[in-house]
Amino acid sequence: MPTYDHGISGLVGTIAVTILDAAASVHVARTTAGVTEPVAGSGVYHVSEHDADATLTYVWDDGAGNICASETLYAGRGVIPGSAANLATVDGVVDAIKAKTDAIGALAVTITSPVAASGTITVYAGDDYDSGDSRAITASVAVADVPSLTGATVLLKCAQATWTATSCTSDGTDWTITFEPAAAETAALKGRQSYELEATLASGHVVTLATGTLVAVADIPAIP
Repeated sequence: MPTYDHGISGLVGTIAVTILDAAASVHVARTTAGVTEPVAGSGVYHVSEHDADATLTYVWDDGAGNICASETLYAGRGVIPGSAANLATVDGVVDAIKAKTDAIGALAVTITSPVAASGTITVYAGDDYDSGDSRAITASVAVADVPSLTGATVLLKCAQATWTATSCTSDGTDWTITFEPAAAETAALKGRQSYELEATLASGHVVTLATGTLVAVADIPAIP
C-alpha cells in the first residue's frame, strides 16, 4: 500500500497524491480522495493501490503544491523510490492546478517573504519573523485597488492567531504592509488554515484586503 510519513497528523483532505503510469504520464490526476491516516495521530498517510497489475508511481504533496515523496509500485516487485523524471512531470501538473486554485477568492494583493508568490504563507511554529532578519511577512496592495490605508490598523487573522501590522507605507503605487510575529505568537500554530488580511480604516470602516491559506510547520523539539 502506498504510504507517506508526513509527521503531522490530522491532514486528511489536505495531503494529496498524483498517480503516474510507467511512461510518467498522469494516470490519476492529483486528488485527496482515498487518502487516509489509518493510525490517528501518527502523521502517516495511506492510499489504496490503484491497479496491482500496472507499474504506477504515487507522488505525494502537502496540499500547498510542494512535492514531498514518491514511490513506484511494480506489479509483483515491490516499492522503489520515484524517479526524478516522474517528480518533474507531476511537479508541473501540480503547479498548473495550484495556480488556478490559488486564484479562487483572491483580491489584488501580493504576499512576499517568507511566503509563496501565490499568497500561501508558510510559518514555522516557534520562529520569529523580525524584519531585521529579513523574515517579516509582507503584503503589497495596489493603491488603486483599495481605500487609503493612511491611519488604518491592518490585521492578519487566522483560526489560531491575530497579528497587527507593524507598518503600512505607500510609494504612491503600492501599499506595503508588514507583519512581524514573534516566536511566542507562532508557537501554537498547527496545520493548514485560512487567513484574512483585514483593515480598519481611519474612518472606522472595515475592509477585507485579501484571503488565503496559512500552513504551519510543527516545531521539532530538541532532545536534551
